[in-house]
Amino acid sequence: MTSEFNAHPVREKYQDFDGKNKEQMSLLLADNRYPMFTTQVFEERVLGRGIGRYVGTGDLVAYDGLKKDDQEVKIILTANRSGLTKVGRFALGLINPQSAYINGAVNLNQARDAQGKEVKEVYNTLSGNGVIALKRKDFGILNQDMTQEQRLNHKGWRILARHPDEVPKEFAEDFEAFKEYNVNVVSPQYDNAMGFYLADGEKVPTLRAWYVCGLVGYWWSRASGDANLVGDGGGLVGVAPEAPNALDINVQQVKAYSSEDLVAFDNAVRGLESVLNPALLRPFQQLRSKL
Repeated sequence: MTSEFNAHPVREKYQDFDGKNKEQMSLLLADNRYPMFTTQVFEERVLGRGIGRYVGTGDLVAYDGLKKDDQEVKIILTANRSGLTKVGRFALGLINPQSAYINGAVNLNQARDAQGKEVKEVYNTLSGNGVIALKRKDFGILNQDMTQEQRLNHKGWRILARHPDEVPKEFAEDFEAFKEYNVNVVSPQYDNAMGFYLADGEKVPTLRAWYVCGLVGYWWSRASGDANLVGDGGGLVGVAPEAPNALDINVQQVKAYSSEDLVAFDNAVRGLESVLNPALLRPFQQLRSKL
């Protein structure tokens, strides 16, 4: 049994929210979780977990509704390791049963919040930190599988993998996880894989989630920006931000010691030598000799 002295009840880092995303997203958010983002999928697959399944991620994509090469596409990074951003919570909150849907996407001209209130000018409101707008033509190769080199240099994949050169520093991740997944997991099985797919056809502004497909069969770990938010197999995975390693707690809270710290330690020990039995201080002196 957990103790009342814990600041947060201990719970599992990941939890599946199976079913329609439009129904499950509000349950995930109400549980104070954020949807697993793409980089975390790669991290887990490198460890051998979740390779065959698809994940409906918390990385979203919005389309302006203009079907042409200079169509604007917004990639929305809704969370970082600390949890949801303000615009991220707003965007995810639009995925609910009260919003209208077209071809499986939220129709942003008829979007509603979780309380059923109509939200106006949604596409233009989706801006701020973590929202990256590009023209469709700037993504490069679309809707087909790619070689390893093409994947590692693809604009869209580099954003979803949160390369420090592509995203704000609050969202930046170590690109090595994406490299390792490509080199050690994908490439030994397939020469060409991991296509980057955008939706095509809606004539109104829409919102979808990026799906990372399983490394199996026809899908070959593609990124699907055309996935269905109203289908039964949503594939959402909620992340508890307070769970060990979800915040990299075990790493971030350990600080390197400096020479000033060692001097302060020596002075404190010397101050105790006159009042304590020297034998009691010997373990501390032995530890100090190793620093």
